[in-house]
Amino acid sequence: MNAQRISERTLDNSASQSGRTQDPSGSSRAADEAGSEAPVKAIPHEVKNWFLVDLGTRADTVPIDTLSQGFQVHMPAYRASMANVRLGNLGAPWQAAMVSEMALAREFVFAENLSYFFKRPEQWRYYNTRTPYTNLYYQYGGPKRRSEEAVGVLFTQNINKEWNAGFDYQLISSIGRYDAQQVENRHFRFFSSYSGEKYEIHGSYVYNKTDQLENGGIIDEDYIFNPEEYEYGQTENIPVNFYSASNRIDNHQLYISQALKIGNILVSQREEESVKLPLGTALHTLHVDRKRRVHRIDNLNRYLNENPETFFYPNIYADSTATRDSVYYTSIKNTFQLKFNEEANALLRFGLRAFITNEIEQYRFPVPPRELGTYSEPPVYLQGDSAFSTTLIGGQIFKNLGEQFRWNAGMRFYFQGYRSGDSELTGALNSQFRVLADTAQLFADGGLYLTSPTYFESRYYSNHFQWANGFDKVQTMRLRGGAHIPTRRLERR
Repeated sequence: MNAQRISERTLDNSASQSGRTQDPSGSSRAADEAGSEAPVKAIPHEVKNWFLVDLGTRADTVPIDTLSQGFQVHMPAYRASMANVRLGNLGAPWQAAMVSEMALAREFVFAENLSYFFKRPEQWRYYNTRTPYTNLYYQYGGPKRRSEEAVGVLFTQNINKEWNAGFDYQLISSIGRYDAQQVENRHFRFFSSYSGEKYEIHGSYVYNKTDQLENGGIIDEDYIFNPEEYEYGQTENIPVNFYSASNRIDNHQLYISQALKIGNILVSQREEESVKLPLGTALHTLHVDRKRRVHRIDNLNRYLNENPETFFYPNIYADSTATRDSVYYTSIKNTFQLKFNEEANALLRFGLRAFITNEIEQYRFPVPPRELGTYSEPPVYLQGDSAFSTTLIGGQIFKNLGEQFRWNAGMRFYFQGYRSGDSELTGALNSQFRVLADTAQLFADGGLYLTSPTYFESRYYSNHFQWANGFDKVQTMRLRGGAHIPTRRLERR
């Protein structure tokens, strides 16, 4: 596979705008030639970036990756999980094969096999830069008739010292090894953040679109096991079940997190030196998530007439001319939090936060038509809708300061709405110590979860599938631990 990557390009507009070339010492040759008394110093390149974790209460700083480590792992599925089940080509649906890596709750089951693309707010990066920063990524694999391509563009810059803005664009496109496997996934995110002395705000608008053909697999496996008996030649000539079946998901997300620092506390850092830190923080987070999924099979009656006894789907509930299944999901989630910082607890040296979250979920889905269609006439499509609300309370105690030992323990309890009675108990710890000339880390985390089935897990109707299940709550226990030596690139779990 041919691959090309532009790992990092940082554009220094301060030099280009002045028309001066900067030498390594930071002085301007143009200024020296003109006999200037005050040499112009170059602005140092510095890029800080972080994730918002723990419901936006903590900024988890991560370094900018300028290395090529792991670049050969070009499949998103293998970047996320060492063992998975996938459909083959780049950007195609996949699922983790390890139970420990499967999602606890599937809010929108039709997008779970593309979870690497529909990322959550805690997976989005925010930046603070001294100079404009651009990161370009390009990947290509052949042959041309079956090519795979990935493109990434990131640009961000600070408007002033506290205010940053930028955008991130990603494209994954592949034709596939067999016919009707084409994939086109697009991701766009506009983000901005402001970090002032008393007030902080982070915001993102995200649009995701996945458009994929689904061939339903090859008609006969013997075409693969005994290719010499057939004259198909290239794999794209092998017959498949569908040539016009497609699956499209559109996703819009709006995320706004605000933090107001409350009070002041004087903390000593060195002898005769102290700084003022906030006593606590009040936070509000808004997350709006809307998804639409459309599954289409054009000319369904043609496929049905060709093989009526061995047709791919055993059932057709509404329309024999075409399949046009569409579902909508909208979630509006508001979270209010109050956090007391570790520095404010001089006796016990741990922090505390409490929060309450309300979520409103709306669903639109197909329902049985009043009159079924015929082989030549489609039915009149009908849609139903449902809305649910649920509220939870939660809290966490934590120790995030210091290098030697960090830990946290938290809980959530759903007390209102359709998820009433659900609960979560979680905990994690991380210890760091010296091993000869290296630094090693031991980590462990886990949780106990009681989870209600989601709406589409319980009930669904479409042209080829329908179910109505009375599932009980799911009890899950997860434990994980391991050792990590960063300087040796070694990790064991």
